[in-house]
Amino acid sequence: MRHYEIVILIHPDQSKQVDEMVRRYRETIESGGGTVHRYEDWGLRRLEYIIRKIHKAHYVLLNIECNNEILDELKQNFRYNDAVIRQMIIRREEAVTEVSPILKLKQKSEAEEAERKSVRAIGTDQRGKGDGESKMPPAKEAAVSDGVADGATAGNATGAGADAAGEDAK
Repeated sequence: MRHYEIVILIHPDQSKQVDEMVRRYRETIESGGGTVHRYEDWGLRRLEYIIRKIHKAHYVLLNIECNNEILDELKQNFRYNDAVIRQMIIRREEAVTEVSPILKLKQKSEAEEAERKSVRAIGTDQRGKGDGESKMPPAKEAAVSDGVADGATAGNATGAGADAAGEDAK
């Protein structure tokens, strides 16, 4: 049996069916005595050039070991499946099982994004806390503490607090 690396580009509208499609391909491979050494779902990625008016595709990578009959059956399945935009099959000398550079990059960017979100969350939780001093200008802080609405100052009673002050004066 020979080793192959397969990259499949799937129509973005069919992204939810990717797991089912890969499950069927795996069953085809394993029923013929082959094995799947690596399966990576790279997700929705932008295409380098437009294919059939499509700008993005769902990428899947498989490293398999199978015979020629199973490989021909897979090629036929790819050819007659409308969801498969493109496929590329490369013969390998040995089984590849380590994580691909594209998936490493994707995992790294996801980890960095999660870290940025946690830093932002920590930053928003700590606003107004800490040294006990307010970041508001002193005049606005005094107006807020006196109950005068935004836009109104203690000397100019034109905000929401002006109605209450005007009613008391009458």
